[in-house]
Amino acid sequence: MLAGLLALSSVAVMAATGEPPITILSCQVGANADERPAMRVEFRNDGSEQLTRIIWRARIADGWLDFTDDAGSAPGVTVRRTLSWKVGLLGGYYSSDGRDCSAIAAQSVSGTRWGDLTAPAHFVETPRPDDATPVPASIDNPSRDPIGIVSCYASFNGGRTHGIGRKNGRAILGIRFRNLSSEDIDRVVFRAHILTGGIDFIDAGRFSPHTLISVPASRIYLGQRVTGQLIRDLPATMPFDYYDLDDDPANCVTVSAHFVDGTTWQNPDVGPTEPPMPTAPPTLPPN
Repeated sequence: MLAGLLALSSVAVMAATGEPPITILSCQVGANADERPAMRVEFRNDGSEQLTRIIWRARIADGWLDFTDDAGSAPGVTVRRTLSWKVGLLGGYYSSDGRDCSAIAAQSVSGTRWGDLTAPAHFVETPRPDDATPVPASIDNPSRDPIGIVSCYASFNGGRTHGIGRKNGRAILGIRFRNLSSEDIDRVVFRAHILTGGIDFIDAGRFSPHTLISVPASRIYLGQRVTGQLIRDLPATMPFDYYDLDDDPANCVTVSAHFVDGTTWQNPDVGPTEPPMPTAPPTLPPN
């Protein structure tokens, strides 16, 4: 579906060594309801010349997408730009910060070129875990941890200003897990990681041994909209958005579990108190 090469530049070029002189300040990647992937990037041209073409690469799950940017960028100027594909390719919505995006090629107005401007655009879709998906071997240890996390996805939508006031954001957790113990569990506390902090979600019910429990996040996934989610309000001091890029079980951790017989398991490696939420977006230092 993504076969083909990005367009060749018609300008005579001179190859340059190293990476393009670009600092990425933030980056988000996603697909809207019609499944057209898009990339929103904020960056600075740290070179001495205007750039006439940039090839951006965004990591998505087990693959990546390449975007062609021909809008140009002047030296020393910070630019925010949105790029998209014209056809629907994705069945899910993903987003990331600047660490998951890179400028793999660029060309200046004088013809100097960094990287391969004919680089192909790749994408490999990771399927949503199904009922047969096992708990990762590193987590499947019921004597130590009664909860086996199969997949975890979290989104943190920061506060926004509306009129004269500020609206708090919200955090959403989509998780699939199994009760690895031999007893029913009726309450689990999960902690989703966000940079150096985290936020806890409580899932209450009756979770039988070895049964896969699915709490999907509300998003388009593999062409289908799914609902049923764990939601928490965020403080207004968190002014930015942050999204897990995939469903890696390591995106969250079990804090505690409560059994129907009244006993409780507390993760010895995780403190019961939530760590503080970050109050500023991640940034990269200037070159």
